[in-house]
Amino acid sequence: MSKNNVNHFQKNARQSEIYFGLKSIGPEIAAFYSDGISVLNTSILQTKSYLLGHIAREIEGGIRDAFVIKKDTKQVCKECKKPLTQQNHIDEICAALGVEKKDSFAIRWHKVAKQFHKFAHRQEGPWKEPRLSKEMEELWTQFEEILLKLVGNYLNMINRIDLIVNYEKPTKTIFNTLTNLLSNPSRYSYFFKNLRSSQWLIPLFEKEYFNPKMILQPKEDPNNPGYYFVPKWDAFIYLEKIAAEVDKSIDSEILDTLIKIIESLIKYRKEDIKSTDNYHVDSSIIRIYSCFPINKINKFYIDYIGMILKSRWDNSFITARVAETIFPKILNEKSKKHLLWFLSIWFKYKKDKRTTEIHSIANKYWFNDSIQQYKKEIFSLGGYDAYKYFLEIIGKIVNKDKSQFNTVWIPTIEDHPQTHFPDRFECQLIHLIRDYFEIFDENRLRNEVHNLLIADHPIFRRLAFHVINIRYNQLENVFWDLKQNPLDESECKH
Repeated sequence: MSKNNVNHFQKNARQSEIYFGLKSIGPEIAAFYSDGISVLNTSILQTKSYLLGHIAREIEGGIRDAFVIKKDTKQVCKECKKPLTQQNHIDEICAALGVEKKDSFAIRWHKVAKQFHKFAHRQEGPWKEPRLSKEMEELWTQFEEILLKLVGNYLNMINRIDLIVNYEKPTKTIFNTLTNLLSNPSRYSYFFKNLRSSQWLIPLFEKEYFNPKMILQPKEDPNNPGYYFVPKWDAFIYLEKIAAEVDKSIDSEILDTLIKIIESLIKYRKEDIKSTDNYHVDSSIIRIYSCFPINKINKFYIDYIGMILKSRWDNSFITARVAETIFPKILNEKSKKHLLWFLSIWFKYKKDKRTTEIHSIANKYWFNDSIQQYKKEIFSLGGYDAYKYFLEIIGKIVNKDKSQFNTVWIPTIEDHPQTHFPDRFECQLIHLIRDYFEIFDENRLRNEVHNLLIADHPIFRRLAFHVINIRYNQLENVFWDLKQNPLDESECKH
């Protein structure tokens, strides 16, 4: 390689670290540095010191632009009303480092950088000999030591990100730096894990950092066919933090933006269910919108739960998230409309083709746990409408398969050791209906028991006989008016 070729000089290990660190900020600033190395290593340029001075100034100024929010010169002092002066060089250096003026590295950086001006411009008098390059070459070496500590390795770039995420609101320059800075997956992850200010949300949204197309798809393990890795999307870590502030004093525009983000993600998931089937994404979406005010959560959000519970993956993670967030949210907000929407999803079921057992589409453990935990609230808020819905489910099941709800799986209506599988879906439904009768007033009690007695399937009459037994004082006339002896019905014995 010719030493006189200005465009091509191999970088040493230190210079390579600096170059790639600068490239993380932007290709232009990295190009300045790369050309600076070329100028440094050539011997044919008589204006080498001038060129290096100009290049060094551009690089140093670019770093400050990328990591410092500069004060607005139009600001005025609250006390004297006089215009505030712009930050000076050392102030910007300290801001870029997040240190005080007495910091030794900040002082060193400023001492080197303030000399670039002298070398960048020609001397007074055009008749003079060109400035010798040795002094500027020595200054360049010192500058490279500064750059190495600023951007020369992963941890130093993380330090720069730490400064960025601590800003309440990004400037246009800082924000434009992110594109290159976050191209590295580790820095991308670190940024969103540590960003907290809600003032970043709208700019990030406008730059499509939450574009649904960025949802990471599950990847099959090439060494283990049939096994998949389901990646997380780190941007959700930030979104969940912002959602957690909704109950506080979050700006309405920020809330509206958050809603737009979540709705766009749900719509995209619905359009391409299989390839976007990512339970980490679904879990975060549930967690985020469960923080919304209840009047912002419409049926669109509740129906989404039904879709993701049919995931090709084990849905215990999603069921747990729903049971811990949106279910208690609805109950705490005392919205009957939302509860009925939710129950219509939560009690969707499927039939095992091999065993014919009926299952909830939700994970059995979390489904049963939530019903036991919130039963009183369901009764209180859902009232008679929820009761009718549960009864309707039983009716639909037995109309398709009369063998369901038999005495083998439900030997007793009351809690009893003979019921060996109380966690079965059928048992959960029967126990809900059974317990509803403990809170009905006498008029409704009589009407509902009458309806159960004239129903076709034995399970309804078994329920009626159980209710007559536990509330005999109110129902003895109903019992003695029966035309048939309940003991004569073999399917009603237990």
